[in-house]
Amino acid sequence: MHYAMSVRNMLYDSLSYVGQIQRMWTKNVEKISTAEFLSKFRKDDRLIPVLTLVFYYDVDQWDGSKDLYGMLQWSEDEKKNAVLKEYVPNYRINLIDAGNLEHLERFKSDLQEVLGMIQCRGDKENLLKYINDRKEYFQNVDEETYYVIREFLHSERMLKGNIEKSQGKGTVDMCKALEDLYNEGIECGMVKGVVETLHDFGVEKEAAIQRVMQKFEISREQAEKDVESYWR
Repeated sequence: MHYAMSVRNMLYDSLSYVGQIQRMWTKNVEKISTAEFLSKFRKDDRLIPVLTLVFYYDVDQWDGSKDLYGMLQWSEDEKKNAVLKEYVPNYRINLIDAGNLEHLERFKSDLQEVLGMIQCRGDKENLLKYINDRKEYFQNVDEETYYVIREFLHSERMLKGNIEKSQGKGTVDMCKALEDLYNEGIECGMVKGVVETLHDFGVEKEAAIQRVMQKFEISREQAEKDVESYWR
């Protein structure tokens, strides 16, 4: 979450336009007027429109402001605000809240499956179910999509799928990769070790449940069971 994203995007877009102006100016070898020299921009020059997208893929819904007005401190007098808004331009961000998008069926590309995975990211059991319900697709994910999924799931180090080369292209069986990740965390005692360590360091049980949920990306119900099982 970035609560100053509107201002941050304004800066990015402004720098992009400034860069365009500078590149145009360095290429200009024609005779120019005084005003054009002052602005470093010729009267007939035109900039390419800049469109900035904010791609947010956390499972928690975006709760920050989506425009500049939402960041400003306004008067309690609405009449004064109305006057200010005539002269203070607003700036809206183009937000894609990927973890909370509706109507995923409208996507006709791999994005439909990838965005669906993002929405299951906070609950590993549901994620595995989502993957297994779409085995035909996820058993042969292309290499590029696989790396995107690893990034979105924050599993760059843990998610290890064997990339099989087929007809010059690399594919990954995501079903097996995620099952291996789940089994490694649950069956091989990683959860047990984490819970016991948290207990030994005097962490409260509720805080331990939250830590286990975040670390292993499992549901609260599963985390409560694991903490209860290993809490000494």
